[in-house]
Amino acid sequence: MLRHNLGFWLRVPEQAREVCIEFARGIAGTEGPVEVGDLPQRKDGVVFLANGFPQCVEMNSNVPASRIIVKVGAATGSVN
Repeated sequence: MLRHNLGFWLRVPEQAREVCIEFARGIAGTEGPVEVGDLPQRKDGVVFLANGFPQCVEMNSNVPASRIIVKVGAATGSVN
């Protein structure tokens, strides 16, 4: 059971990292702030994108977190 649950905790953060990198690629050629919403809070029971998305993008690219505006209250439930 532990090995099964640990798999989610290893896989989901890597998937979040990939999303942040791809998002940064998508906005790299643009200027000004970018607004996002409907970010999932959890994936397979693991915290996903709704918390710390701008910081995730910044850590994995050259896009500053200050450019990314997360709409408050726009986080959705879970992704499976």
